[in-house]
Amino acid sequence: MTQSAPDFDGLRPACERLTGFHDDWRNRVREFVDENIVPRLDAWEAAGGCDDALYRQAADAGLLGMGFPTELGGIGDTDIYHRVIFAEEMHRTGSGLVFADLATLWIGLPPVVSTGDPSLAEEVVRPVLRGERKIAFAVTEPTGGSDVGAIRTAARRDGDGYRVKGTKTLVSGGLRADYVLTAVRTGGPGIGGLSLLLVDTAAEGVSRSGVPGLAWYCASNATIEFDDAFVPRSRLIGPEDKGFIALLPQFNLERFSGIAAARQRWHCRVWLYLRQRNGRSSGKRSVGPSRATSPYVMRWSIWSARFGPRTLTSITASGLSNRASNRWRTSAC
Repeated sequence: MTQSAPDFDGLRPACERLTGFHDDWRNRVREFVDENIVPRLDAWEAAGGCDDALYRQAADAGLLGMGFPTELGGIGDTDIYHRVIFAEEMHRTGSGLVFADLATLWIGLPPVVSTGDPSLAEEVVRPVLRGERKIAFAVTEPTGGSDVGAIRTAARRDGDGYRVKGTKTLVSGGLRADYVLTAVRTGGPGIGGLSLLLVDTAAEGVSRSGVPGLAWYCASNATIEFDDAFVPRSRLIGPEDKGFIALLPQFNLERFSGIAAARQRWHCRVWLYLRQRNGRSSGKRSVGPSRATSPYVMRWSIWSARFGPRTLTSITASGLSNRASNRWRTSAC
């Protein structure tokens, strides 16, 4: 008997905040990944990217609408755990690239919903949540990323809109996006002079290119050049010069997702190491049960890597005492 990928469920410490609602969400995401992503990963790797049809499939499965109002086509209220679960399930199978492409809307779209012009609900929000259009989020520049206060891409007033000039890079999903929520400088130096503009990637003066060296891993990662691209004032998201306030919640979501992804990748690395140590072939996507990759042994491996050296050869799942296994089960990874 085989399964599509290890689930690592036994490695997850108990959390009183996780409910049946979260379990249902995990099952939904896992089913989607196993049915729509895992069988195609090898073909997508060879082709250098995933199919555009995946966005509509994700929308039909109720994944894209996480956290957005039902009246706009979303699935209603969710919490940070739903985002973490989504990241875990995507990275469980090594489909981190697909995660980056699908999840970028949860960074780029919320400010449009909460502070954008009402006309954007029909024009932008609904089509994105239906998987018909795509949105990306552009902050990083060739001269820096985390130092948001040093952003150089500028937007100057021009009639009933703005002219944007500058460069953004490492934009997840940027090569596919129809819209890019872009952090620009409209005021003075520092974080107080930043605004958010929703730029149409088909607009004159907008050009995109892939980021050299990233290849399949981030196949739709883009560098975007703005050469006096015109953006209507109706595409200003939130108040002018107050864009940093809207950026903060999105950065927090990104960090939580990154933590969840890194944790799951670490689990995968330990799982692969133990399989190879045990003399088993890792295979492509299909795996079978093994004592060496049981949750208890993997948790011990991760725990010992953090808190002290141990030899894996002396560890067997059947040899764990109740007291020891409980300690390993509850220790944080």
